[in-house]
Amino acid sequence: MKKLVLIGLMLVGLVSSVFGKAIIKDISDPQGAGKLLVNKHFNEYDSKENPVGYWWCGHTALKVAMYSESRKSDYKNLEDIHNTFSKNDVTGLYNNNRICGWKKCSTYQDLEYALTTDYKYYGSYGKYPNNYTDFFNKVKVSINNGHPIIVPWPYKYSVGHFWVIVGYKNYTNSSKNVIYLRDVNKRTPKYGYWDVKVNPHTFWSEGYNNGGGSMHMLFVIK
Repeated sequence: MKKLVLIGLMLVGLVSSVFGKAIIKDISDPQGAGKLLVNKHFNEYDSKENPVGYWWCGHTALKVAMYSESRKSDYKNLEDIHNTFSKNDVTGLYNNNRICGWKKCSTYQDLEYALTTDYKYYGSYGKYPNNYTDFFNKVKVSINNGHPIIVPWPYKYSVGHFWVIVGYKNYTNSSKNVIYLRDVNKRTPKYGYWDVKVNPHTFWSEGYNNGGGSMHMLFVIK
């Protein structure tokens, strides 16, 4: 099946490869090396799956990261993920509104729970690197292996947000480096395969200075 997918991509002229669970696009150029994963955009306020309008950025980030061309038959909707997170509600915090009123938002502990129970074959998690170099190196390794990364991080959103890292570009001049993100708060995809691009040092430092150090987790979805 993977060979058929790869042949199909070559026929339409894409420089891509199939590795693990995601299709990887090579976006290298003479100025720098880069990879971009093909992960479909989903919106956390999808009226079909979230008609009440809960703050489900964590749920939707997990949906984005788990969904790939090779795993369509194992599709999870927001209600599926909500039901899994609810089972982590041992103290009543999730269903009793936890930290965001009635919005039923998730925390990184819910993703930890999901990846050790219902979705234990989908990925792993670990502590967020406490320096930029380690962070960017981890991004490159994960993306090169076809694995998107979910990051609970307050970049751009003061209340916190779950981002999905789907690509990077690595230049000799590190000030030009880029990571590509899916932003599930956006109603529609912004630029096809990604929604936001930012210098990885900016993403790391602004998030860390805004309290991201307390979230301290990276979730690598395989």
